[in-house]
Amino acid sequence: MPFVSVTRLRLRSVRFLPAFIFYTLRSQSQAKRADGVLSVKVGNAAQLAFWTLTVWRDEASVTHWNQDSADAPSWAVAHQRMVAEGRLSKVRYPSSTHEQRTFPPPQ
Repeated sequence: MPFVSVTRLRLRSVRFLPAFIFYTLRSQSQAKRADGVLSVKVGNAAQLAFWTLTVWRDEASVTHWNQDSADAPSWAVAHQRMVAEGRLSKVRYPSSTHEQRTFPPPQ
């Protein structure tokens, strides 16, 4: 069963737009080459709001948490939290990596 992910982000100022567009195009290109991707769409709305919509073949997981610091956590911390607390998407044919939460860490 395909997994759909939708995100929305509003920029607080037009001055962030050039960098945002640059990184959006890079991310879009990377997502289109990712294993398991079925569709990648990027859209915009009023007041500098931007959307992404991706459809994946399978094997998605997500985790969220609150922290005191505004600094982004390291990839090591993100990986640790995903493995320990992540919510696994229901997939029809999960791999052993998915079932056992033995995902490789981000590079």
